[in-house]
Amino acid sequence: MKHSPDLKDHRLSVPLLKQLWRLLQSVQLAVTLLITLALATLMGVLLPQEGLVELAQIKQQFGAHYLWIRALGAFNVFSAPWFIALQVLFFINLIFGSVVWLRPAVRSVMVPIFCSARHIALTSGQRPVLKSAQSLDSTVEKTIALLKQNGFRVRQNPKNEQELYASKGDLGRLGPVVAHIGIAMLLTGSLLAALTGFKAQHLLSPGESVMLPQAERVLKNAPDAIWLAQVPNLKVAVERFEVVFHKALSPMQAPVAKQYYCQLAVFNQNKLLKRQQISVNHPMVLAAPFDDITIYQASFAPTGKIRLKINGNEQTVLADQQFGERSVAEIPIQTASNQPLMLVVFPFYIQQDPGVTAHHIRAFLHTGKGFLGQKAGKMPDNINLRQGESGKLGPVSLEFIEPVFASGLMIKKAPELPWMFIAFALISLGVAMSLQPQRRLWLAIEMNPSQPGTMLYWLGKTRKAQITFNETLDSFQSQWLERLAGQVA
Repeated sequence: MKHSPDLKDHRLSVPLLKQLWRLLQSVQLAVTLLITLALATLMGVLLPQEGLVELAQIKQQFGAHYLWIRALGAFNVFSAPWFIALQVLFFINLIFGSVVWLRPAVRSVMVPIFCSARHIALTSGQRPVLKSAQSLDSTVEKTIALLKQNGFRVRQNPKNEQELYASKGDLGRLGPVVAHIGIAMLLTGSLLAALTGFKAQHLLSPGESVMLPQAERVLKNAPDAIWLAQVPNLKVAVERFEVVFHKALSPMQAPVAKQYYCQLAVFNQNKLLKRQQISVNHPMVLAAPFDDITIYQASFAPTGKIRLKINGNEQTVLADQQFGERSVAEIPIQTASNQPLMLVVFPFYIQQDPGVTAHHIRAFLHTGKGFLGQKAGKMPDNINLRQGESGKLGPVSLEFIEPVFASGLMIKKAPELPWMFIAFALISLGVAMSLQPQRRLWLAIEMNPSQPGTMLYWLGKTRKAQITFNETLDSFQSQWLERLAGQVA
């Protein structure tokens, strides 16, 4: 009989499906995927990642090799499609394989296995048969009591009450189950982060705000084709920003930034969602339903804006003009004689300009014909003011109130965090549980055919701490003989 092509295809597909099923369950695949993920994670830790390091710095560091390394996804490892695919495959392998790998462990805890005296006698090896002059019921009762006294959980065969199964340390066998659940949750959280998480970066000066989708850099954790979420339409506003510096050890040494403080307000559809002061290591976690979004204080930078008091009038000016290689602020000055004057202010910032130990400005006055006091071989008249200082330059009284800095914000959606905390707790718990060895005893009691009394057949097994378990068995044997007044066969 000839089979139709459809039937042949069906028959051929069955072995292929079985092979695929075995592959997805195999320990070899699990080990291979785990090693590959570990190496990929190591690559992501060692190489600079886009979103955490500026793109220009990465290009400068790797030069001509940048393009082909980037093509491999090495600068965006944890968002690369191949890394996500490895996680998905490992998750499937873990779920399918757990059915095979963990079933014996669960059965050993949940399902008692009873053995007959004959079976125990054939497999117990050198383990002696214990004899007692007690009755059958008395021997069973006292043996159960002795096992419980030694910390064993005892179950009787409902079909034959003279067959006993005793165990302790059952939680140790469930340790791998708990650890596997933790690993599955870890992978679930990681996939959730990849498919719905994002990072955004933005510089904001006090009084400025930005709608989150319009931030300077919005980086999704996965390519648009597989990303499943959207950037929420939240408005982030900086109300106040302050940089606190350590005290310099010497007048010639520039102080180092100690902490950045930023007063933030976040709005959802013009309704205040949360207001909080943040600083480095003290971020803002938004309220529900955006409680998986965190705003970090990441950096600061000068904005070019300077708050000055000129002739008693406070104003904020912007250093947006170029003088040589420096940005300067040019402020027209009104005088009673209508003489055209231009105040030219050079700002200098610590941690931004080499050798600068304090924020200060140097101001010059331009008369339209040249700088005030300008002579050949001599610097024009000028005034150098630190923050909070004031002075006079020609007809202009000047006070340097403060430079205006922008807060560098990192806004991150991390839906995986609760999953990760629970996963690591379960993995740790599973490992701790696995350290406890499971110890099992199979016992069968029957009447002694040659003389009045009973005989106890018993067999013990453990996967760990065999020497300690043998000591436990020897102790049990001594106690049994002592209580039931038996003798070694």
